[in-house]
Amino acid sequence: YTVLQKKVENLEAMHAESKRRLQGELGRQRKLHASQIKELEAVKSALAAEQQASRDVAKLEHEKRAALEQSYTSERQRREDAEVRLRNAIQTSEEAVTQSLGLRSEVLDAKRELTEAQKSLEQYALRLEDAHTLIANMARIQGHHVANSISLSVHRPLRFENARMEMLVARLDRKLADRVGQVAELAQMILHISEQNGLLR
Repeated sequence: YTVLQKKVENLEAMHAESKRRLQGELGRQRKLHASQIKELEAVKSALAAEQQASRDVAKLEHEKRAALEQSYTSERQRREDAEVRLRNAIQTSEEAVTQSLGLRSEVLDAKRELTEAQKSLEQYALRLEDAHTLIANMARIQGHHVANSISLSVHRPLRFENARMEMLVARLDRKLADRVGQVAELAQMILHISEQNGLLR
């Protein structure tokens, strides 16, 4: 019995020692596990921070790219609008120059016509003055012949010639009036064209 009791005590002592060692090892494993858990949490936190930073950078790059694309689109539209305005301005300027040249040509033509009309008017005025002088002379001669009782054969041709000259004077008067009207019309047209040309400058 004593031997058996001794063996039991030895077994209990060995069990207690083994239990103590196991508890110590379990404590160390628990500490190690807790440390590893902390490291894992730190790694997870760092990874989450890096992922968030990466998302923030990607979002910032996306916003920057979108802003650049918008700026490029706006700038391109503004350039196209400026090109359209420039083409329209050039076309308007060319049309204005063409119209101005056309008006200048019309002014020159009208001035030439006015000069010719004035010359013609002066010629008609001279012819009319000569005709009036001739009629006056013929009337004076006719009166002189009548006063001196000349024959009918001499008086009649003078009277016919006087009537013919009066008709000629009447025609010259009408032509002179027409020329005066033409000169006034040309002068008015030149004034109108000159005013239009002044507005284009």
